[in-house]
Amino acid sequence: MKQIQIIGDSIMKGVVYDAQRDKYSLCHDRLEVAGAQIRNLSKMGATIETGMERAIRHLPEYGPETMVILEFGGNDCNHRWDEVSAAPDQEHICFVPPERFVADYRSTVQTLQQTGTEVVISTLPPISAPKFMAWLSRGLNYDNILHWLGDVEILSRRQKEYSDLAKQVAIETGCRILPLREAAEQLPNWRQLICGDGMHPTEEGYSSLHSFMSSWLQSA
Repeated sequence: MKQIQIIGDSIMKGVVYDAQRDKYSLCHDRLEVAGAQIRNLSKMGATIETGMERAIRHLPEYGPETMVILEFGGNDCNHRWDEVSAAPDQEHICFVPPERFVADYRSTVQTLQQTGTEVVISTLPPISAPKFMAWLSRGLNYDNILHWLGDVEILSRRQKEYSDLAKQVAIETGCRILPLREAAEQLPNWRQLICGDGMHPTEEGYSSLHSFMSSWLQSA
């Protein structure tokens, strides 16, 4: 039986945000692929550095019969918004700057490839910048954060930049690309399938993404 391991952040873990209760939980829909055993090692808040640590920890489990799906970038491009709010005229560096993100991603992929396992890199489903801005600025100074950003939509553009960087690493290292972003963009109502925090898909959103992933992996 084919072994599929998923190492990513809360998107791959299936986290859903309930705005009414201000609480996170796991979606009810589960990714299933006929003839394959799936193990999900994703973690909420994970960056590529978390992914590297997890990949190395589980390295003895990998080999020619294993596929590892990596999905990172959404947390890497994020910031400490309390610091931005308090000092909007200062420079603020994201959690994992682009150069380090690419270098760490490439190193993680190459380490996995040395075991003979197939590595697949997933692109990032689009976020909703207005929703995300409203969520991240709760209890903070919205105007200060907007002053630092310059434009709310830069949140979407920066997340897309990291998705493109992940795709770049895939091309450089010969990995297949799981086009999760592109699949989401094909859904006419994708913006309505994003939770109130602007980042995570709703239950219906996950159902659509998992259906696409299942079909893609089935033919992989």
